[in-house]
Amino acid sequence: MGKCKRVSTAWFLIAVLGVMCNLSVPGVRAHYPPGSIFVDCGSTVSYVDNITGIPWMPDDKFFDEDAGVNVGVNADVPYATQHYPHFSELTTVRYFPDHRIKNCYKFPVMANTTYQLRGTFFYGDYDNQSTVPSFEMAVDGTIVAFNSTTEANKMVYQEVTYVAQTNFTFFCLSRDATNTNPFISAISVVNVSATPDMVDNIYERYYYLTQFRWNFGGNAIIRYPDDPIDHYWFPVNSGVVLSNVLVETLNANWIVFNDTFPPPAVMKTALTTNGTMAINIPYTHSYIWSMRLFFAELNPTTSATSRQFYAELPDNDTRLINPFTTPLPHQTMEEDYSGTVPNFVLMFCNQTISATSPGPLVNAMEVFELSQNRMAILTNEQDALAIEEIKSSYPNLADWTGDPCLPYPHPWLTCSNNGGILQVNLSGHGLTGPISAGFAKLRGLTSLALDNNELHGSLPDFSNVPNLTTF
Repeated sequence: MGKCKRVSTAWFLIAVLGVMCNLSVPGVRAHYPPGSIFVDCGSTVSYVDNITGIPWMPDDKFFDEDAGVNVGVNADVPYATQHYPHFSELTTVRYFPDHRIKNCYKFPVMANTTYQLRGTFFYGDYDNQSTVPSFEMAVDGTIVAFNSTTEANKMVYQEVTYVAQTNFTFFCLSRDATNTNPFISAISVVNVSATPDMVDNIYERYYYLTQFRWNFGGNAIIRYPDDPIDHYWFPVNSGVVLSNVLVETLNANWIVFNDTFPPPAVMKTALTTNGTMAINIPYTHSYIWSMRLFFAELNPTTSATSRQFYAELPDNDTRLINPFTTPLPHQTMEEDYSGTVPNFVLMFCNQTISATSPGPLVNAMEVFELSQNRMAILTNEQDALAIEEIKSSYPNLADWTGDPCLPYPHPWLTCSNNGGILQVNLSGHGLTGPISAGFAKLRGLTSLALDNNELHGSLPDFSNVPNLTTF
């Protein structure tokens, strides 16, 4: 049988783990990384999930001030418990009915460290309106995703891999043109190790948006504790695979744990066939993207040198998946591509024409999209601290959360393009008490409006604000 025909354009990373079931040892469940944060946005108490063991906490400690409303999903939409039994966090939501353009969480992190931040959303008709809202999601001031689904009973998530700029990270939900109420079910912030192909990009302030993770041959969503990072691995069975012969599911009871690859619970299943196997990938984005495939031999009767097959790569390129050998080698192949495709078909085919030769096999797959633009630079630290001081002086400003300028400025601020604050207009905002010294710490300020308030006392020293022309 000849090589597979080219049908797609992608950035392709193949990771091959040669594992023979009869030589493997029991898998080891790892613990989530220290400092991980798991937030159930609808809960009012901390709890440990009795199925996953995830320690969930309420979200109120991550707000500067209480915002939004906690509610349960509609009892007439039982999909959360029926189809997502390992997701206790989907039974409640926090939604934001006020008309502020953004509502933000603030999480403690370590600067210059790689994180995966994930927002999980399950509408569940919580407001009895049967109208799923749409809105924007921002991480550290950069809009990274647009949340929109037409199904009330479908869980969606947005997961971003990025490098934290400071010792805190902002996660914001912003209104879009529909002006519908943003909501959220859960947030996780986990310190991760970036893969070698991601490192250069994320340290240049680009980010990766997870598209999906597939567990071939699985029958349920895999997450923590089987995956120590709590990645979501969705099952894919033979029904979505096209083949000229029967597609079979392999399942091994034991497989070696290796943190370079998906966890044993994912790698222990696979789809295989003696012929050609094609998998349709419903990917509709159009920039640089990364596809990572994982392979492990699961058939104890297959010779360690007999399974060989081709995986199709872009530009008429095909790669031979070499024979799985022992003991436990690691073998990777990387290609970097970009392109615009509505979807593509991933093709595997046998290397030989022998009907009895073991055919292609695949265990798991991840797809990520690389951002087109760098993440925004947060407001400079001095100005951001000055705004926090001003907010602490006037309680009616405390509801304005997140970075002062990003992804949208507070409505009473005008910001520069380089992370500074140029104008403050708090005219008629009901401010009372002394004039905050924080105003004099905005050294790039050109205009300050505080009229029509009830302020008193002496003025701060504005000698370090040389460009202030309007007061």
